[in-house]
Order: sequence, then structure tokens, then C-alpha cells
Amino acid sequence: KIDRHDEDLVGVFGKADSGTLLEDVILENVSIQGGFQTGALVGLTEGNIRDLGISGEVRGEGEVGALAGRVRRGAVERSTASADVQGDSTVGGLIGQIEDATIQNSKASGDVDSEGEVAGGLIGFSRSATIRNSKASGDVDSEDKYAGGLIGEDSGSEIIDSRATGRVQGVSYAGGLVGNAFTSSIENSNATGRVEGTTFVTGGLIGINSLTTVRSSVARGNVTGGELVGGLIGLNSSRVIDSYAEGDVSGDKDVGGLAGGNVGDGEIAESYAVGKVSGSEDVGGLVGVNRTSVSSSYWDTEATGQDNGVGRGNFGSATGLTTSEMQGNSAEENMDGF
Repeated sequence: KIDRHDEDLVGVFGKADSGTLLEDVILENVSIQGGFQTGALVGLTEGNIRDLGISGEVRGEGEVGALAGRVRRGAVERSTASADVQGDSTVGGLIGQIEDATIQNSKASGDVDSEGEVAGGLIGFSRSATIRNSKASGDVDSEDKYAGGLIGEDSGSEIIDSRATGRVQGVSYAGGLVGNAFTSSIENSNATGRVEGTTFVTGGLIGINSLTTVRSSVARGNVTGGELVGGLIGLNSSRVIDSYAEGDVSGDKDVGGLAGGNVGDGEIAESYAVGKVSGSEDVGGLVGVNRTSVSSSYWDTEATGQDNGVGRGNFGSATGLTTSEMQGNSAEENMDGF
């Protein structure tokens, strides 16, 4: 137990310098409370972490994680956390914030709650990092913007072979995998939890996607929100290829089975949506409002309940098919854009 709510850099180790290796440590049933940069093991580390296990609960102000508050220029491997984590902002189930770091083969299963903005099931905020073969399964709640099942907010990172399964709830920019993805890449990753947004920009995989290529990725959870709601992405302005959404989608305005909005440099190709779609204004089986490119993409007219692929804007190369036309041998003939 550590109770230092008025202090920063709180953990078993307050700070670990570059070159430090923390490994083979199990911390069970912890009760940690600190200020800025708080984690059960370490507040701030510039070294490496391997084979760590954490359970219990961790509470802090900003940059709060079950394992570490902040990881900078290091690597985290084969580490797990089952601790509930709560903070004022930038809260992660494993790590509050990482930059220029690598996380692989790691997972978090505790619930994450940010009383402000930025909450992620594995990482709160990630910058210029690599996240590979990692998983988050706890529920994520943010009382402001940027809530993600895996990462709340990401800038310039690579997310590969990773997944999130917990429920995500936020006010705006909420996503089943990432709340806000900027100048990053996401490949072969998926989200299966329900995503609930209060105001605008809610997606089954990503809330808002800017300058981030999404490839071979899937969203399976149901999505509800206000404006700009999509089964895969709430608001897209980058390239999405070979991806699909299966969950039901409901919202008020700009609602799509795959994307709520596709704007700017957005490009959707070789992708599809098969979940039920409902809304009040500008509703499409594939995209709610489309102002740019859609090619070789499909929506299930029966399952989505939508005759139109795009609610408003450019229709693009979007094709509506029945359920039977999208399954079995029929799919090879009817979905020849793939």
C-alpha cells in the first residue's frame, strides 16, 4: 500500500533511469494512490520492463497506469495487469502514457476510469510507439473526450496484431480500439466491445481517424452515439482498406454502417458493413456523409436495413447486396471488387 496523493512520481520505484531493467516482479492486491505519474511498479521509467504482473487498484492525478505512469524510450514485454485504474486524466489499464517506446505481448484486464479526458484499456496516451500483439479487456470510461478500448489517444504509433474487448464509454471521440488516431498505422487489429458516445464522433474501432492507415482490421461491437457514428470509424479522413464492421450502429445524424463521415483525404476501399444501421438524419448502410472516395466496398441491404449506401454526399463505388449475395460462393461473384 502506498498513499502519497500529494506527491508525484509514485510507485515502488518513483523513477527508473535509462538502462534500468525491471523484471520478474509480481505485485498482488496493491493499493496505490499518488499524484502525477503514478504506477504500482514505477512512476516514470526510461528503462525496460519484462515479465511483470500487477493486481489491485491504482489511483492518481495525471499519467496513471497499473504498471507505470509513464514509459519513455523503453520497452515493456510480457507484462500483465488486472488492476482497476482511476485518474483525473491520461489513464491506462497498463500504462498512463508512453513515448518512443515499445509494448508487446502484454495485456490489461482491469477497468479504467478518467474523470477528465484520455482513457485507454491498455494505454492512455501513446506517441511514436509500437504496440504489438497486446490486448485490453477491461471497461473504459472517460468523462470527457478520447476514450479507447486499447488506447485513448495516439499520435505517430504502429498498432499491430492487437485487440480490445471491453465496453467503451465517452463524451466524444470514443472508439472500440482507439479514441483518436493521428498519423499512425493500425493493422490486423480488432475491437469487440460495445462503444457508447454521448455527443459526437463514435466508432466501433476508432473514434476519429486522421492521417492513419487502417488495414485488415475489424469492429464487432454495437455502437451508439449522437453525431458522426460509424460501425468501424466515427469520422475518417485517411485510408481504410480491407476492413469491416459487424456491429449494430445507431445515432442521431451522420450515421453509417462503416463510417459516420468520410471527408478530406479519406479513402475507403475493399471494405464492408453488415450490422443494423439506424438514425434520424443522413444515414447510410456504408457511410453517413461522404465527401471523398469510396471504392470496391459493400453493405448488406437486409442486415443494415438501408437501401442507400451513403446518407449524404458522393455515393462512390459502393454496392448494396443481400445477405445471401454476400455469403458462400455468391460472394466471389458479387464482391469482385475485393
